Amino acid sequence: MNHVWTNCLPGLADDLKDLVEDAFLKRTAKAAAAKALNSPTSAPHLWYQHEVHYCRRPPALLKYPSHRLWRGQLFVGGVTAVLTPQWLEWAKVTHALGALGRYDQEGHEVPEYTAVQRAKVPSIRYYNFPINHQSQQARYAAIFQAMHDVLERDDQTLLIYCRNGKDRSCFVIYSFLRVWHLLTHDQALSTLAARCTYNGNPLFCYAKQDVKLVKWLTDVLAQPNLHSEEVVEWQSG
Repeated sequence: MNHVWTNCLPGLADDLKDLVEDAFLKRTAKAAAAKALNSPTSAPHLWYQHEVHYCRRPPALLKYPSHRLWRGQLFVGGVTAVLTPQWLEWAKVTHALGALGRYDQEGHEVPEYTAVQRAKVPSIRYYNFPINHQSQQARYAAIFQAMHDVLERDDQTLLIYCRNGKDRSCFVIYSFLRVWHLLTHDQALSTLAARCTYNGNPLFCYAKQDVKLVKWLTDVLAQPNLHSEEVVEWQSG
């Protein structure tokens, strides 16, 4: 009996070795596939035509430094991103909130506004909130509620944009952080600092914002009213 088992041992050892190697290869291949699936690909190139040169940067993903204020993803950037379907798909944008006015001071339709209307993607929901227009500012509670509702879901991504992605769009987010999330001035600026130049300098400068807009926000902060009967209806592309 011992002689029989002695003769079988080499074969059993080879079979066991083959099984171990096969299991290892399958596990390695499965891990590699999962890694490739979960690894983000490079962001599509953005061909800037509307932004001034120092604002020609991809949208920034905003995160509060110490903890998460929302479950979803929040980007802020210039109009080129919302005009680029490949980038929108890469960033998994589900909602796009513009801060563009439709008409300029002479009554002409703003080219960037028109471009966005023509480039809408069917899978994305859009809305526009020109925060620098006095007639629109009273709607802030409804807008902030809509932003909050989008960002409450971890499977949704909100892109907020204006022409350059440095003033109006950033002011929308700054106001949202101050009024809705009760952040301090410095905390809000720290969050927005991710939107920066190639040299790392923040694009949003609160001191350079329109005086009337700053006064409006100061008044809101003094007596905030977050109750609104209005419900923002996002428009499908």
